[in-house]
Amino acid sequence: QHLSDLLKNPLCKLEILQLQDCSLTEKSCAALSSAARSTSCSLKHLNLGGNKEIHDAGVQHLSDLLKNPLCKLEILQ
Repeated sequence: QHLSDLLKNPLCKLEILQLQDCSLTEKSCAALSSAARSTSCSLKHLNLGGNKEIHDAGVQHLSDLLKNPLCKLEILQ
């Protein structure tokens, strides 16, 4: 939750986020997706490699994010 709050903060200029092998869950993906849809989020590159607990529901959150016109994400790994 804290990370998604940070990404929504207009003062945050983070463009690359590496979250490899950190046991992200569907809930984590939902929070990241919500944050990345924020107009103030500047995230352009998100690496989620090695997160085996995401499963279909987490992938769906990320897929929905990429379809959103507010999403600035250019690279999702």
